[in-house]
Amino acid sequence: MESIVDILTDRQDGQTTLNTICASLGEGIFITNEHLIVTHSNEAFHRLTKLAIGDTLSDSSKIFGFSLYERAEIWKDLLKKGSWKGEITIHKDDGKTRINNLFISLIQRKESDNKIFRCIGIINDITEKRLYETSAKNSICPSTGLPLRDAFIKKLSDLIFNNKKNRSHLTTAVLYISITHNLTGIAGIGTIDHLMTLVANILGEHSRNRDVLARSNGSTFLLLLPDLDKARHASSIAQRKINRLREPILVGDKTAQVRIQVGIAIYPDDADNADSLIDHAHLALTKIEKKEFGWVMFSQKMQEAANRRFLLETDMRTSERNNFIGFYLVYQPQLNLTTDETNGVEALLRWNHPSGEEISPLEFIPIAEETGIIIALGAWVLDKACTMARVWEQNHHPITIGVNVSAAQINESHFLETVVNTLKKTNLSPPLLELEITESMLLNDIDKVIAILHQLKKLNVRVAIDDFGTGYSSLSMLPVLPIGRIKIDRSFVKKLTQTGESIAIIDAIIKIAKSLRLCSIAEGAESNGELVILKEHGCEELQGFFHSKPIREESILPFLKQEEAMRQKASYLPN
Repeated sequence: MESIVDILTDRQDGQTTLNTICASLGEGIFITNEHLIVTHSNEAFHRLTKLAIGDTLSDSSKIFGFSLYERAEIWKDLLKKGSWKGEITIHKDDGKTRINNLFISLIQRKESDNKIFRCIGIINDITEKRLYETSAKNSICPSTGLPLRDAFIKKLSDLIFNNKKNRSHLTTAVLYISITHNLTGIAGIGTIDHLMTLVANILGEHSRNRDVLARSNGSTFLLLLPDLDKARHASSIAQRKINRLREPILVGDKTAQVRIQVGIAIYPDDADNADSLIDHAHLALTKIEKKEFGWVMFSQKMQEAANRRFLLETDMRTSERNNFIGFYLVYQPQLNLTTDETNGVEALLRWNHPSGEEISPLEFIPIAEETGIIIALGAWVLDKACTMARVWEQNHHPITIGVNVSAAQINESHFLETVVNTLKKTNLSPPLLELEITESMLLNDIDKVIAILHQLKKLNVRVAIDDFGTGYSSLSMLPVLPIGRIKIDRSFVKKLTQTGESIAIIDAIIKIAKSLRLCSIAEGAESNGELVILKEHGCEELQGFFHSKPIREESILPFLKQEEAMRQKASYLPN
């Protein structure tokens, strides 16, 4: 079998092949003959060394910085070990030097009775890496020249120690920078580090001599503002920084746009040590919406909320290890407005915490999604819901079971397999399962989501869009989505009897659904007035307290049987 070197050096198109394979690499790659003459190389090799095909490595001491002794030692290693690696210094034409890693491997091949030596090598520039390591030891960011996190913490700790007697205020801010404009195409200097250097310069504008700006990591800066009397002074400074960074930043001949978010904590009100102060500023930062500019001051309520969140996450993981003990499902019936029959239910997840407190889904679902617990929890919900729907089906009440699906679940690689296995395990008829997705799930990787929905359709599993009207999906997507129902969000339904705008919105949604041959169901209906309006505008189904509150699994069959008995009784009454 031919080696890579054989292929590259023996064929006429070897140089083309090497460039094709290695053109996108930042490392320089080269091959030499037995005389150390470069026979093949990629563009990166020429850029890093200024050597070209036909040049000889052994005559390049001015470039590589090898002495005669060093060259002899390299050859000794090559002949004895078959390879050599080390750091070398390359002298550039502009007088600057660059530090590079060089690896050379000796290729030995017999042709007739002669041994022919070839070398294959890789060279890459590590100058920035070495500079950063050196700077880090000195606690200085090499690109911005700012102190790094450790130096900032030391400075803050020293100030706190010196302020223990008078306890004057020390304001700490964490500033997170995100790029909202793509830097692709900005040549040469268009790198994140260069942009962050420009950002650092802007953040440092109008600073007092005693203020300290530092770089915590790639996109995060730290700001220390001593001797600010009031919190409003800190917030006004934060707002000035935000306003300044709203303006486009010139990077070379291009412009970049960044977003800044600021979390603020103040000594001694919020913490009495440097680490806690920075942690509290970070916690305040998390309260800002991801896509927004803004600043937030730390408050004790945030710490209490963070403590509670940690407790709930810990207890949720304990529950997961015990087959989600404490979690249970309730079911809210859905009414067909034409037949006045319950034709489906939505499974709603509840959590009875070990303390006895009923935790709201609005509180525990986000935690489950952020921690990834939602994958296992969602599978548990699907199994429980399908098991109950099968029981109802066997008792001659084949009603649809609606199960909410999160973005994390549908993007999980085994999602379809989980659905298939659950249907097989429970023996539920696939058309009785309806998975509810939200509009926001359609915004990320729409092609992948649509492909999954088509797979569900092949399984005869139904799909509904939940909370319709509150997301940002394009109406142009609806015709290509393999869905069966649109669930009108409760925020529109509850205002039906108050504003004409809500009536107009619901009317438009119902008409869109009809034109696409989709069923429309209104969520959160609670009054007869809402029912009347929904019927007038052609809504087909209803879910809400007007028909029924969510009920426990053991109450579903009695509910359905009672409803059936009332219909039969009504059928005997004279018209």
